[in-house]
Amino acid sequence: MGEKELPFPFEFVELQPEEDELIKTSFGSAMYANYIRLGPKGYIVLKSYKKDAANIYNMPLRPTDVFVASYQRSGTTWVQELAWLIANDLNYERAAEIPLTKRYHFLE
Repeated sequence: MGEKELPFPFEFVELQPEEDELIKTSFGSAMYANYIRLGPKGYIVLKSYKKDAANIYNMPLRPTDVFVASYQRSGTTWVQELAWLIANDLNYERAAEIPLTKRYHFLE
């Protein structure tokens, strides 16, 4: 590989206690996960993203890579399956042998 990894360019900032409480009350404690703010615009992301952020930022990309970006519950699994089949000459037998989670990585 030999390429130098770049440092992750954005900082993570803990949520204010009132923000954290608003998320808990809005989504319910059963759905609550730890969140953190990211970058200059303060996007709210899962705190667990912090451990993988630099690896994702430095992930080598190939011209043949295919990304599926979608909203939740909008048919992501169908599109992943279709994209994999198209890229693999509609090999339904192979698709049936290997779970989609092994054929198509999921980055949330």
